[in-house]
Amino acid sequence: NKGLILYNLEEYNSSKKVLEKVAVKYKKYSIGEQALSILKEIAIDMGNVSDFSKWIKEKKLDKFTNVEIEKTLYNSAEKKFIEGNKNVALKLFEEYLDLYPEGPFSKEATYYLAEIYFEKQKWDKALLAYQSLITGEISVYSEKALTRIIILLKNKNQQIEAIKYMEKLLEIASFEENKRFAKFNLMQTYFKSQEIEKAIMFSDDILKLKDLDERVYWDAHSIRARSFIMLKDSIKAAQSYKLLEKAPVGEIVAEATYFRAFLLNKEKKYIESNKLINKIARSSSQESNWNVKALLLLAKNYYALADPFQAIFVLESLIENFTMHPEIVKEAKELKEGYDMSLKNENSSTVNKENQ
Repeated sequence: NKGLILYNLEEYNSSKKVLEKVAVKYKKYSIGEQALSILKEIAIDMGNVSDFSKWIKEKKLDKFTNVEIEKTLYNSAEKKFIEGNKNVALKLFEEYLDLYPEGPFSKEATYYLAEIYFEKQKWDKALLAYQSLITGEISVYSEKALTRIIILLKNKNQQIEAIKYMEKLLEIASFEENKRFAKFNLMQTYFKSQEIEKAIMFSDDILKLKDLDERVYWDAHSIRARSFIMLKDSIKAAQSYKLLEKAPVGEIVAEATYFRAFLLNKEKKYIESNKLINKIARSSSQESNWNVKALLLLAKNYYALADPFQAIFVLESLIENFTMHPEIVKEAKELKEGYDMSLKNENSSTVNKENQ
């Protein structure tokens, strides 16, 4: 009775000392069995089932089967997880899987362990645990594991490797949210891997969805527009970019406006192109990629309008102020060199004519 009273008061160590004596002394009686049952619960509460298992073997108290001990260890780990004691739960789940890798609770234990690893940012261990959950038959953990795998691989910049998991998630997902997640990531990853036709196909699928998140909506249109550029389909690209000029995101608007300014440059409508370039500076930050590209286009327009001095001035400003865009700066330097040479030749020709 004393041991039970102490247990109910959650004085586990004191209760344990009393009950261990009772269990050994009265092991052939019901009071001894009752003491063992309470000791098992104490082991669960304290997270030391392995110590309890060793103790009953040492004392030859064979009340519990191996199956019962296994279940006790799992229950102890799960209890600690639910209570939020993740450090102890981590230790117990690792212990359980080490002792019972093929046990009846191995999948559940692996899932809990994966979640703890993920929470503690132990990314590599989390990835391995989630990957083990999607082998074999589909389970209640499959969808969650696949979404986590995709996130982890994306964080490691391994989107291409993640494609097979995205496709698997799309195939098995029963939750609409997970289907959308798979489609959105496939669209982005196919575009990144330059599987352009597939990227367009998924952008079309996404844009047909109801109650679409605004960010996803504009991302889908952006990928459509960029995909058509890569396919050299300027008509469809122009249609997509025209819509993107209405986007609530400054960078997207800048990209769309740049494309229209670029087309006007190709059509030799340089003044109209320059008017749009002024809009780009207002819709995006000074350091944005599209603003810097727009400055390069502005210089080309000025040169085409027979104003090489203004063109060179813009290029010099770009080269001096936007070193964080090395590829654009490189092109600007090459253009400036050409413009300088052209201007020098023009001046030389003018001087020669005057001397004649």
